[in-house]
Amino acid sequence: MKSVGLLQLLLQSGILIPVDENSEFGIFKQIFVDIGDQQSLEDDLSTYSSHLKNMKITLEKGGADSLILFDEFGAGTDPKIGGAMAEAVLYHLNKEKCFGVITTHYSNLKFFAFKAPGIVNGSMEFDKQKLVPTYQMHVGKPGSSFAFEIARKTGLPEHIIEYAQKKSGKNEQAVDEMLISLMDEKKEFEKKFDALIDKQDKLDRLIKSYEQMTADIEVKRKKMKLEAKESAAHILYSQKHELQKAIQEVKKIKDESSLKKMVEDLKEKQKIADEQLVNLKQEVYDQEVKKQSRPIEKGDFVKMRSGSSVGEVITVSNKKAEVQMGHFKLFIPVIDLELSKEPIVISNTKSINTDKINKNLPESKIDLREYTKQDAMRLLQEFLDRALLHNFYELKIIHGHGTGVMKKEVWKMLREYKDVKKYWHPESEQGGEGVTLVQF
Repeated sequence: MKSVGLLQLLLQSGILIPVDENSEFGIFKQIFVDIGDQQSLEDDLSTYSSHLKNMKITLEKGGADSLILFDEFGAGTDPKIGGAMAEAVLYHLNKEKCFGVITTHYSNLKFFAFKAPGIVNGSMEFDKQKLVPTYQMHVGKPGSSFAFEIARKTGLPEHIIEYAQKKSGKNEQAVDEMLISLMDEKKEFEKKFDALIDKQDKLDRLIKSYEQMTADIEVKRKKMKLEAKESAAHILYSQKHELQKAIQEVKKIKDESSLKKMVEDLKEKQKIADEQLVNLKQEVYDQEVKKQSRPIEKGDFVKMRSGSSVGEVITVSNKKAEVQMGHFKLFIPVIDLELSKEPIVISNTKSINTDKINKNLPESKIDLREYTKQDAMRLLQEFLDRALLHNFYELKIIHGHGTGVMKKEVWKMLREYKDVKKYWHPESEQGGEGVTLVQF
């Protein structure tokens, strides 16, 4: 106790003190000390009266900028009354957020420190074998007076010690042991709680890493899908070009044998092109087929991977499915299909001039007013995928006012597109409800 006060005064006097380099000290405007017995016949003060006088001064002037050093807090009177008075004073000092070190042998103060936030128990280690103090401080663990052990060391007769132990009863010893046990359990709980918090932090980081990895995989998947579409379009364009070229040559040929040879050559080229297209689809979609929860069956609603059209499966055989899409029945390779929840009614289609879209419209804007619902949704899906892959932040979708059907379908797709952060209508001068702005 005296060492704490002396070190504090030396520090606040600007004198170097013998402590560890990582030690932390506060600077206090007031220091209140009550150490030793200050009874006085001259001042008509008993031991307890002198302690009460010091308590009174501390209660009147102490605050958050005060350091309090009280030795044998509440001693000098009946232990029950002194302990209760000391607890009341300690409650007030803690409420005023005072700093301090207080020594006591009162069990009620040990329990109060165990329960009250802002107060912590502490004890000096005692070697029970050698019956000597080790001068090691244990924060968080209440101490014991070791009165009987010290009495034996001083040579007090054993029958006197045994008699005292019987008179003290088991309750006092049990209280100290229970308090020490509670503190040990509390310390163990805090240790486990800290470990749990650490595991929670690691789990949060792992979840965040997983979500980022999932997002990266989704972007790569969309990129592969887009590249596959472009490659397939290139193959189909080449086939169309070869066919047009063949038609022109057929018109010039009159020899039947030469015509047959040309037809055979065209069939061979068609076979090679079809194989290239199938291999390309297999390469891109093989992993997606494995990810499906179950095989496609009769009665399922399915969607073509290359678009947004949804239909109902009528039959499945030989790796192909017969699908009812609107008024049409189509035979589609199962590899090109994925399970869908909700069918979309297909209306009459018209040809789509994709070259016009690619050349006349910026990549951050798309106009859907000229197209049917089915074609518009397919174009919008590809538009969103392409914009995401090119790291666009904001997009503009022109769907017009009309009956509101197109806008409804656009907003439905935006709700289901998980990379879309938000979407809204701009001001009326920028198109109002006939336009939707999208933000990734």
